[in-house]
Amino acid sequence: MQSKAENKHNHPISVDCYVSGLMPEQLWPTNYLSEDELRRLKTFSRPQRRNQFVTARILLRRLLSAEMGLPHSDVGIGVTNDGKPFCTNSNTPTFSISHCGDRVVVALSTVAVGVDLEALKTNRRNQAIADSYFSASEAELLRHCESETKKSEQFNRLWVMKEALAKMSGEGISACLQQPVESYASAMGARLWCDRLGNKHFIAVAALSNSSLSVSVTNVDLSSKQLAHQIHRFR
Repeated sequence: MQSKAENKHNHPISVDCYVSGLMPEQLWPTNYLSEDELRRLKTFSRPQRRNQFVTARILLRRLLSAEMGLPHSDVGIGVTNDGKPFCTNSNTPTFSISHCGDRVVVALSTVAVGVDLEALKTNRRNQAIADSYFSASEAELLRHCESETKKSEQFNRLWVMKEALAKMSGEGISACLQQPVESYASAMGARLWCDRLGNKHFIAVAALSNSSLSVSVTNVDLSSKQLAHQIHRFR
């Protein structure tokens, strides 16, 4: 599946998102995780969380390897003090990772980027949550939705965009939770994009740019050796 979102400005900033299902543990390659990553893997008690972590690292290394023309073993991934992964190689794409249930997404770009993937959830407490934590204008927007289904969709759309902004900025979601998401993005000099991913998920991207935003979303098969052919050249 591939979708495209782009506004009318020239020279848009590209963000390429790659979505993968979780790789079964019996198919995990043994040489894709560093010693630090193997130690971190042992800290996860839930099988799904372990699988999300491994799948994300395999997908990320394969994407960066193909983009930089390096063996995956030469792709270095470090972690900041607040837990945000980064590539230790020089002249690399920027990236962001998100996972939800049995899906993992990696976004690549040339500017600071954040991606978030969330399952569509129907919760009758959405209005109460928005009244307590969202901006007054966003809470009012939800209050005027014509149905609980529409309210849930709008709530999830706002939430996933706030999460993407938080990942892009590194400030945490509390910094933007009570701000109107579009106004907060504009004040930061960021662009936002959000769409449905199938029937069960929302995906959002935030990118630090005053240019327009072009987003592609591609499903990839980690078991395929032809992954490099699925990568969009954005440079």
